[in-house]
Amino acid sequence: MRYLVFTAPELLSNAEIRYSTFFYFGSKVVGWEVYRILHTDSSELIRLELNEARNQQESLKNLAQKYFIEGQSNPDIQLVVRLGPGYVLLKSLRCGLCSTDLARCFLPFPLPQILGHEVVGQYIDKADGDLNSFVVVEINSSHSLRTSNPRNFKVEYSERLSFEALTQQAESLHVPTDPNQQQEFCAYCTGLPTHCPSRITLGINTLPGGFSPYLLAPQNACIVSKGIKNLDALVFAEPLAAALHVIDALGDVPQQSSICVLGPRRLGSLVLCALIAEREKSAGGKIGKQVSITAMTRNPRLKPWLDSLNTDETIVLDVNSGGVERQFDIVVDTTGSQSGFLLALELAKREIHVKSTNGQSVCGLSRLTEMVVDEISLVGAKSEAEILEYVRWFKWMAESSRDNHAVYLSPAVDGSVKKLLKDQGKSVYQNEIVETANELFKSPWEILGSAKFPQFDVAICSSVEEINSVIRPLFQQNPHFSIVRPRGFIILYSSFDTVKRNDLSSKLIENGVRISSSRCGDLHDSVRIMEDNKDLVTKLASMITHRFPLSEMSDAYKMAASKEATKVIVDCSAEE
Repeated sequence: MRYLVFTAPELLSNAEIRYSTFFYFGSKVVGWEVYRILHTDSSELIRLELNEARNQQESLKNLAQKYFIEGQSNPDIQLVVRLGPGYVLLKSLRCGLCSTDLARCFLPFPLPQILGHEVVGQYIDKADGDLNSFVVVEINSSHSLRTSNPRNFKVEYSERLSFEALTQQAESLHVPTDPNQQQEFCAYCTGLPTHCPSRITLGINTLPGGFSPYLLAPQNACIVSKGIKNLDALVFAEPLAAALHVIDALGDVPQQSSICVLGPRRLGSLVLCALIAEREKSAGGKIGKQVSITAMTRNPRLKPWLDSLNTDETIVLDVNSGGVERQFDIVVDTTGSQSGFLLALELAKREIHVKSTNGQSVCGLSRLTEMVVDEISLVGAKSEAEILEYVRWFKWMAESSRDNHAVYLSPAVDGSVKKLLKDQGKSVYQNEIVETANELFKSPWEILGSAKFPQFDVAICSSVEEINSVIRPLFQQNPHFSIVRPRGFIILYSSFDTVKRNDLSSKLIENGVRISSSRCGDLHDSVRIMEDNKDLVTKLASMITHRFPLSEMSDAYKMAASKEATKVIVDCSAEE
């Protein structure tokens, strides 16, 4: 067992920063308990005792027994989280501020919380890893990342679990050491571990983040950097992985296509770096060498930096002028703003790829953030033939094959669509959205049959309002549940004479624009690319414009939200 006390900033629901004292105790084997001690007059004695015993494990153990295990209820002492086995303790060295941190108050997860997921750390215990190596952390904590036997996950599992069961079992679900032992398995962790229903997320949902002297991370989520000693560059491992993931989502981009990246500041600059690096590959790149890549910004101070990335063009928008007359085949929106998405609707001819999770509604699409979190795509169809075509070919670009067997139809969709899909051998279900969601949440296999995941592969809706309901039908009961599986898709289907017009539905149905989305990527990929490309490491580190100590977290937030900053990082090193 290890015992630890420190002070760290946390974000409150009113968007203010508060410093609290935290007490961690536990181990990778037995799990961890995390407590918050508020800075009040009545808690002063407790905090004094803890601080005096800061480096004395036996004394901290006695205080843990006194105040947290056997102690009476104290309003100044609050349980933050209990974690099961599989978490290792890291020393936090640096952590970057990103748009998700700035928009955290809009996201559907409880506050207060220690934020920060772009973290670089080091192991504290030799049993966990090399104490001199630098470590970056995958932000999702799923079964496969917590278990000590990740290779024992099977695609075929003894009992298929519902979304409800996976949510309830959470960390108690595990994989046995003996691969022949009968056990319940998580379907997501065998194929989509970043979408495991029991996952918690570093610095975003439940799991305390990197803006702290110490953090807990799933043991398989720690990626060691063997060749990179530049801590500033390593801060970009997580957002660079997210940027590389855009390429996974877009797939092979044909020659002569045009790509425009909106909001090329923090994440947007990394997306540009990823796209350009993929285009410059000698062979096997997914971005054709004749694909044009444009950066579009409202900030003229960014132009020299964006030009240095070898973009084909940098467009600086004049805020006083009208819209942009040109259009692009693909627009990647990294702005994190409503206005950015609206501009993307104007500019895109074929596809809008959304990377923003800002929690805000746009064009009636109130669940856009949740759509990005689930990596769901949205398309439009004006005929049954188009519906059939989408169901036949749609897959995530990284998937080798996909059946799209389970299809949900909203009640407003004509019955002829149901017959058409059934004739193609699809499992089709049509009922009210909330009623379907309740059945699916608890007993999915009675509806879905042989589907791999306990959700539909595709949903067909007749309005934007129905799309919102499909994405989060039981929000109060479970804010993470969707009728559509992660990396599934939704078809907005209406004939020209019945569709309720707005900019979104017109683009989808009349113009055939697809909206795709992606979230976090694989940090192994980003670390490997940085290890192989010293110029990229230098370029990433040069993006940092401001740095702050952990004691000035409020100032760091204000600067990150301003147009003056490109990238803000925080030095989190604990005082010895």
